[in-house]
Amino acid sequence: MITGITRDNQKISATPGVIAFCPICNTELKPKCGAINIWHFAHTSKELCDPWYEPESEWHREWKQYIKNDHREVVISRNGKKHIADITTGTGIIELQHSHLPFAERVERESFYGNLIWVVHVKRKRFVIRDRPDYKSLYGDDFENSMDVFFHWKYPLRWVIKDMKSPTFIDFDEGLYLLKIEKLKHLSPCRGYGKLIHKNDFYDRYLQYALLEPFATIQSEGGLFNV
Repeated sequence: MITGITRDNQKISATPGVIAFCPICNTELKPKCGAINIWHFAHTSKELCDPWYEPESEWHREWKQYIKNDHREVVISRNGKKHIADITTGTGIIELQHSHLPFAERVERESFYGNLIWVVHVKRKRFVIRDRPDYKSLYGDDFENSMDVFFHWKYPLRWVIKDMKSPTFIDFDEGLYLLKIEKLKHLSPCRGYGKLIHKNDFYDRYLQYALLEPFATIQSEGGLFNV
């Protein structure tokens, strides 16, 4: 986690020596503020207070570090249940997923959050991507800097491709583009159509009010926009 709450319920970022608590279980968090990884908090207990929690990687923190505190790691309460959403957009939720996810949990999250967008971390070498200028987007998503493509996904994540309903973007953790999956033509082998979308355009469409800094500042520092 990048954020925690104080005793008077104020959300704060991890800094050396700060005292903060988990917004779900209220246990004290330990700030991890080293010289290599992005500063974050860790639970002192190994018990998971949110069953949807996955151990955070630097990829998660890389996405979250440029988001305002009131838009990242937000507790959503519905029907007597509480879960921590990775990022809120103002109109919906963005979930960042790095590890395997049971299909039933994916369906449960989509039902709980409603308007949900997935950003999934996958290695680039698992994809073969070809330009398809003759393919027309099914959904009319005319991003300014995008390219219509055909892809072949080697060893696909089954929880992603089975009965896919929510908008899904693949982040290869390299370069300036995300792959938006638009249509799956075959599941085995997994092939389909999509769009390569510039990360600036993704942020402009979904997170323009949630960013801590303008695009140009983030790009100059590297981070999400590092080539």
